[in-house]
Amino acid sequence: MTTPRNTMSMSTFGEMGGDSYIRRAGRIFLVHFYGALRAIKLYPIENSAVQKALQDVVDSAGEILRQEHDLELKVSGEFLFMNSTRLRLDLDNYASFSQVLSICKATGIGAIRVHDGVASRDFLVFLSLLQQQAATKTDPGTRFEQMRARLEQGGYVKPPRVRM
Repeated sequence: MTTPRNTMSMSTFGEMGGDSYIRRAGRIFLVHFYGALRAIKLYPIENSAVQKALQDVVDSAGEILRQEHDLELKVSGEFLFMNSTRLRLDLDNYASFSQVLSICKATGIGAIRVHDGVASRDFLVFLSLLQQQAATKTDPGTRFEQMRARLEQGGYVKPPRVRM
């Protein structure tokens, strides 16, 4: 008689404590985010690899939002933080970590906040625009403002409130 194998999902790690959960979930989100960036760059949007990659990033974001009620990926120097917890760079996530870090720096992005209800199309628009802006020859501040303006036009970002 064989005994069933124990398995763990991302949800199980939520019971272990905040930092350990968010490090693992953040690493998974980062790998999916990078995978979606690569798939969008390599294949047409209709390709099943692109659709699966987008769904993976939506699913991992949704899992973090269910557990943490917040998802913010922040860039600070050479570090990435997920909900204020520093993500560790390992050999198995080096490519995803360094690519996401460099594309955020190239476009002047300091933080990416994901809200509940985000869909594949939202990530498709954001990641496509992110890659497009990273390839331009302007400075990161200008790239950021151009990207923000295009996202505002599409209704993906609300204009900032002006305080007086």
